[in-house]
Amino acid sequence: MKTVNLRFFAGKECPLCTAVLKWIQLYKFPYTYVDAFADEYQDLCDENDVDELPHIQIIINQKVYTNLIGDFTHDEFISFLLNNIPDDIGENSGIK
Repeated sequence: MKTVNLRFFAGKECPLCTAVLKWIQLYKFPYTYVDAFADEYQDLCDENDVDELPHIQIIINQKVYTNLIGDFTHDEFISFLLNNIPDDIGENSGIK
């Protein structure tokens, strides 16, 4: 069985990050929030080349499948999810 999660790199001072977090919560998608400015996450940010926020990863079976990075709209966010989450997972997530 496939498992999917969003990894959301963000910062509290980033207005778009705040909006994106609300979108993720609205669609009740499983996610992990990573404060890109917290010392304890710097290695994770470096490993994933996080140098622009917001930065969203779709994680499938604990592997990074794809990324959405930088300035994007709500419609682009939804399109990103619809085009990158396998149908058998999306049907149960509230996205598809």
